[in-house]
Amino acid sequence: MFNNNFLKGALILSYLWVTQVLAVAVIPATDAQQMYKDAGLLSAVPTLFPAPIVAFTDLITGPDTGLGDGFGSGVIVTVWGQRLGSVQGTNTIKFCDSGGTCRAPYVYYWKNADGTLPSGPANLYESHGMQEIAFSVPDSAQGVGSIRIITSEGTSDTPFTVRAGGIYHVKSTGNDTTGNGSFANPYLTLEKVTENGISVLPSGSTVYVHDNLQTTNNARTGSRGAVYYNDATSSSSLAAQYGIIAYPNSQPVVEGVSGFANYNTSAMVISKFDIKASNCEEDVNGQPINCSTATPSNISYGIQTSAWGRTIGNNITDRDGHCASATQGAISGNQTRVEGYVAFGNQIHDYGCAGSSYQHHTMYLSIRDTNNPVLEPIEVSWNYLKDNQAKNGLHYFDEDASGNNCGQFSGTMKWNNNVVVNQAGAGIFLGVYCKFDTTVEYKNNILINTGLKSSWDGQSGAGSLGDNNAISLTPDGDQTSTINFENNTIIGWNNDDDPSGVNACLSFNSAFDNINVNWNGNVCIQESDKPFVGSTNQGDQLENNVTGSNNAWYTSASTKVNAIVPTWDSAPVIADPLVTVSGSRVVVNLNSPLLKKTKSSVQAGIYGEVRQYKSTIGAVQ
Repeated sequence: MFNNNFLKGALILSYLWVTQVLAVAVIPATDAQQMYKDAGLLSAVPTLFPAPIVAFTDLITGPDTGLGDGFGSGVIVTVWGQRLGSVQGTNTIKFCDSGGTCRAPYVYYWKNADGTLPSGPANLYESHGMQEIAFSVPDSAQGVGSIRIITSEGTSDTPFTVRAGGIYHVKSTGNDTTGNGSFANPYLTLEKVTENGISVLPSGSTVYVHDNLQTTNNARTGSRGAVYYNDATSSSSLAAQYGIIAYPNSQPVVEGVSGFANYNTSAMVISKFDIKASNCEEDVNGQPINCSTATPSNISYGIQTSAWGRTIGNNITDRDGHCASATQGAISGNQTRVEGYVAFGNQIHDYGCAGSSYQHHTMYLSIRDTNNPVLEPIEVSWNYLKDNQAKNGLHYFDEDASGNNCGQFSGTMKWNNNVVVNQAGAGIFLGVYCKFDTTVEYKNNILINTGLKSSWDGQSGAGSLGDNNAISLTPDGDQTSTINFENNTIIGWNNDDDPSGVNACLSFNSAFDNINVNWNGNVCIQESDKPFVGSTNQGDQLENNVTGSNNAWYTSASTKVNAIVPTWDSAPVIADPLVTVSGSRVVVNLNSPLLKKTKSSVQAGIYGEVRQYKSTIGAVQ
């Protein structure tokens, strides 16, 4: 069974590092291994590791000149990945342009992505074991090039497109009247680069915010956010996005009833900001009081999405002594604002309070457009959600008053490689109350201690409207959706014994019977006798829509009345999985029955370990 202390000295995950893995070499202990050594998981012996993995970058396009800081040439790009090295040392990074010429860029920092300066504020080292590199694109040929990272373990290439565009700066020493946005003569405020009638910047611009500049507007009653994007002339496209990004060694603070609001713009990249957003104060019992009179009064969010936008590497939480309680989320967006949108590597923590409205969520994305548009799908991956009391973590909910049209995505909606720890409400929630035939995938996610009480009095009693499950699916309406769950690890749900719902690892709440669920290579582990799969309204009828195999189902409870292994799993694993949990990390013991039990389409585990032909059940290899 799992426990709450690492098994010291255990050699874990090393089954991946065998001679069948191609393009690897036996090497001495490296910075990539240090993550495990620090936790007492590996001794300092030579171990097999594959090449470095780049998970994502903040910018995917940008100019190669115009930075003006005396160090770099073009836009500063931040890279997050695994096995990149906790320091640069002998590791190298190059930018190879469209003509095939590779140049060494200026590197601002190369370190663990632990949320401390000079890097961004999201602690992805704690959750994913990530490193973070910031460099300036050198003067290069325009077109599609490549970010090349070379370590002793191998080489990785990530595409990046050099294009035309302007680079601007905002500093606390700047001036909105006499400044021109250059490094030497910067602007003073974010309003200068975002708001209609003030902004002077064209679409496709990149703005760097310096020296922990703070944008605060706690008492604003007539606007939606501390930073308000509403300049149509700055509205951009996927090919040339508009970036507002923290300059290296800066973690600018955006604080208000809401953080970044978006009205009339698209393709906005928001990266490496420390965002504190909430609309109410919080009393001693965790209840929202003295809520803001902002217009409209139900608006409070950290970041509002934009079509073709990117929300990357930010830290989002409540304002000190406050609580978010409205109808939004830390990351929130609907209608065409969600087309092609991605959220990668954000840390959302301590968001909401015990009494937060059941309509306010940690994330809240939907289309909800009666014009029934067909949009490019969203992707929400590599995020770290911890200790949030706003209801539900990775939350998607759509509805239409007529029950017919919400809109559709043209491709697969993806929620992969996320870590959710100590979450009120479901760790994963998918609910659609209208016509919906989009394919949805959830792969390589870790959920630890989810399905806790939400929207309650903070002292006793049940939470609001259930969702005391690890995963809640509410497929009401005319749906033909296929939902794919693969290699997810779920450990503990409804540990505070909220009686208001099904309290299952996988829960269905619907009066309709028209979705298909594929459930393969997942892990459900619980210490109590609580259901692995549960349903309301129709009993087990919706469970007939589930197919899958090679899943692990385990409880250490001595009596098993509710924790029943589903009959549709054609090859279940019911033995003690021998996994260990400490904080936000999960470790698989060398003797675990999860090893080499399933085939997977997921090429790497959540910590970047390469999967073999016969992979391990769950998100961790």
